[in-house]
Amino acid sequence: MSTSVAQPAMYAGSRRSPFAGRNALKKAVKVVKASPLRAAPVRAAVAEPASAPSSSGGVDRGSGHEVHKFGGTCVGSFERISGVCDLLIESAKSGVKTFGVVSAMGVATKGEPKVTDCLINATDMAAARNPAYEEELVKLEHKHRSTAEALLTIPEELSKYMDNFMAELEDLRAMLRAMSIAGTSTQAFADFVVGHGELWTARLCAAVIRCKGFDAEWIDARDVLVVTDAEDGGVDVDYERSNANLDKLFDERGESVFIYSYGQLE
Repeated sequence: MSTSVAQPAMYAGSRRSPFAGRNALKKAVKVVKASPLRAAPVRAAVAEPASAPSSSGGVDRGSGHEVHKFGGTCVGSFERISGVCDLLIESAKSGVKTFGVVSAMGVATKGEPKVTDCLINATDMAAARNPAYEEELVKLEHKHRSTAEALLTIPEELSKYMDNFMAELEDLRAMLRAMSIAGTSTQAFADFVVGHGELWTARLCAAVIRCKGFDAEWIDARDVLVVTDAEDGGVDVDYERSNANLDKLFDERGESVFIYSYGQLE
């Protein structure tokens, strides 16, 4: 029987919706076949055991979940990311459905570059036609490459992660170059650029869990969460369509550990 957890910022457990935030790019990880690991302290509210899935399938609603939220400092180094993944694994091994949320990588040591700051700086520099935006991209590559190399002990996982990262970084470079040529940006462009930090952390955490001996996968929440523009300038969640998407995902992939990352929904 598989063990399930949910984590790379996290929300879960209400009957209305398994999500508790908006403007979020999110990822999910499925953990099974737990191997012995040293216990880690779990700091989350534990609900009553969940009821069995209904005959119609999908994901359980209501109780029986844990929710873990990890800010940028919690995932600010490879050591801290490893600890986050251990905590989620231990939670899954306890039989509780666990959901997590991760932010973009912050810092563990003062003076190191923060991912979100680099992305914001790059956007502002490009819009001002300052070629120094390229230096911010170099910082991003170095930070994620060095972290991935320290954590991803399976060569295939490292190669896959870095291939995806570099492809997305090149897309961002092309977008920033277009901003630089135009000498301007838009809020939508800026949100799109900045939202990548959480995506990179979530994907990395999924790969780390696999390297620790678990079957894991990340799922882009843009394939699940449906939103519309709200009058206050934010967004409203279409709960009916979002829950239908989530049920379909669980029917296809089984119980999962969700790693949510705050960003910008399209």
